[in-house]
Amino acid sequence: MKDEGILLSKLGINYNTLKIRPPMTFTKANVDYLIEKLDKVLDKTQLND
Repeated sequence: MKDEGILLSKLGINYNTLKIRPPMTFTKANVDYLIEKLDKVLDKTQLND
């Protein structure tokens, strides 16, 4: 996500929680951008069960 311009970190015992670090003013355009980039990254990621 850093390559997409979004800062986040993994948290929790099993690192299964994402902490998103948005700017102080977070607009609908920011939400749309975040969802678009998150969807793109998740499409590239293979999850292991």
